[in-house]
Amino acid sequence: MDHPFLRACRGEAVRPVPVWIMRQAGRYLPEYRAVREQADFLTMCKTPELAAEVTLQPVDILGVDAAILFSDILIPLEPMGIRLSFEEGRGPVLEPPVRGAREVEALQGVDPERDLPFVLEAVALILPMDHPFLRACRGEAVRPVPVWIMRQAGRYLPEYRAVREQADFLTMCKTPELAAEVTLQPVDILGVDAAILFSDILIPLEPMGIRLSFEEGRGPVLEPPVRGAREVEALQGVDPERDLPFVLEAVALIRRRLEGRVPLIGFAGAPFTLATYLIEGGGSKSFLWTKRMMFQEPRLFHALMERLAQVTLDYLSAQIRAGVQAVQLFDTWAGILSAADYREMVLPHVKRVVQGLRGAAAEGGGTGCPIIYFALTGGHLLEE
Repeated sequence: MDHPFLRACRGEAVRPVPVWIMRQAGRYLPEYRAVREQADFLTMCKTPELAAEVTLQPVDILGVDAAILFSDILIPLEPMGIRLSFEEGRGPVLEPPVRGAREVEALQGVDPERDLPFVLEAVALILPMDHPFLRACRGEAVRPVPVWIMRQAGRYLPEYRAVREQADFLTMCKTPELAAEVTLQPVDILGVDAAILFSDILIPLEPMGIRLSFEEGRGPVLEPPVRGAREVEALQGVDPERDLPFVLEAVALIRRRLEGRVPLIGFAGAPFTLATYLIEGGGSKSFLWTKRMMFQEPRLFHALMERLAQVTLDYLSAQIRAGVQAVQLFDTWAGILSAADYREMVLPHVKRVVQGLRGAAAEGGGTGCPIIYFALTGGHLLEE
């Protein structure tokens, strides 16, 4: 909250005086006109990606000291029962006119979350990309170094344990309100520099046809184990919007509640780590079944990895569309492999996910959100 613009709004003396411009996203910018050629004005207002793009243009091009949401003051009138259009040379046209008691009484109330979700989604997309955490992700020197904690929403917090008493772990992951609540706890209590989505890397495996449960003292249990060609072929593709809507709803809810304080990190399990859980049927210390498939049936192993890479790519892409500002690829068990085995059996599939995310960003005309790859005990893999 220490930006010069906000300090000036609070009546503090700020030099130089912060500057922003009325209608700063407008036709005077060639970049705006290029977007305007693709869509009419109302469509731009109602399409979060387009609204975010033109909102940010004056910030990126002119360096103004504040962004102002691209929208129109008349937008809230539509859910009140008014037909709104913009006619060339005439401007806004509202029908029917409200000139009598009957028309006034007919006006409906507005629930912004229900009636104007596109505005809130645009806000979530726009909120600051210059946070120290995101700058650090882009390789910039930032002091102090931004801090967030692995599993920062967890049992060490009494507030987390209070929520956990109400619901089991999977229910928390699948209930947007609960996932949002525990995601925000470390931000509110500890002041960490980023929020990370409360979920689990194994969540996308359920819609692939796997039964997932968490047993006390044992951890995750996946049934049936995937150890042969028949099981690999039976794995289904995942449509995150259809199969995992609760994750995307949680992302949108968290972004709104964060109100731009810190960025939100999304995440997924990397293909190899997901494969170990599928093949072993849960956690393992020896990874006997995984190594048996890798070295005795390498073609089958690669077929499994290809399916998991596609699911991971689709899942992270959906999280980015929903509003996460960075993504982390967790390769928890990559460190069990030698550099040579990692290079041959795992790295190509990691590259497919990362390059897919970057390619999608490039096609969309953006730079993409930062991608963090975490390989536990994987120091020997750094040169790869």
